[in-house]
Amino acid sequence: MQPDKGVVLAFQSRRVGRQAAVAGPQLDMVVVFSTPEATRSALERATVWAEHLDAAIRLVMFQVVPYPMEIDKPPVPTEFLVQQVWDVVPSGTAEFALEVFLCRDIASALIQILKPASLVILGASRKWRPPEARLGAALEHRGHMVVLLRSANSASAEV
Repeated sequence: MQPDKGVVLAFQSRRVGRQAAVAGPQLDMVVVFSTPEATRSALERATVWAEHLDAAIRLVMFQVVPYPMEIDKPPVPTEFLVQQVWDVVPSGTAEFALEVFLCRDIASALIQILKPASLVILGASRKWRPPEARLGAALEHRGHMVVLLRSANSASAEV
């Protein structure tokens, strides 16, 4: 059994879509996969924002691997997770990188993989205090910009 790294990149791919206009330093815009509906909505918004912010979009998905298992041997095959992502990507989405990570804790893994001053888009439930709000606060505390999208049907977003 190998030492526990905390987070392992299991899959990485680039989906070609509408390309960013300018090459070079870009804002790191990270869409965190949550539910299919929230992720679809977040990618649609990220596509629009990326055009105006000269941002590179990364769609990240995390698979929590419980401690009895080795971190690089997830209970769900990575191929299944990747297909789940491709099934929710709307047409017309800007070019983005898809990254699937295996981890013990999503919040810790997300903090490890973010570039400095990233813009993180979190899909959130409609609850009064969604659990994603706590994650967003932790990311903001570490210098990241966070957008909390409440639902695909409304125009509400918290920054």
